[in-house]
Amino acid sequence: MPVLGIGGIFFRAHDPEALSTWYREHLGVGAGCAAADTGPPDEWSWKVQGGPVVFAPFETGTDYWSTDKQFMLNLRVSDLTG
Repeated sequence: MPVLGIGGIFFRAHDPEALSTWYREHLGVGAGCAAADTGPPDEWSWKVQGGPVVFAPFETGTDYWSTDKQFMLNLRVSDLTG
């Protein structure tokens, strides 16, 4: 099951909306951004030349992943069931 790339980068932030806006406006990173020749941007992912990536700050108190961890990294693989 080789890793093909990063599927998502998630991290905690005191103001996720403001931080997302800053990354998008100043760095062209995050939901709504798309690299050249990757198609139109969409509201959920950051389209990089290697494929779409989710780059998303979450509320500090999120229970989407373990509260003792600051980050969550999702990897894209070729055969998840394998």
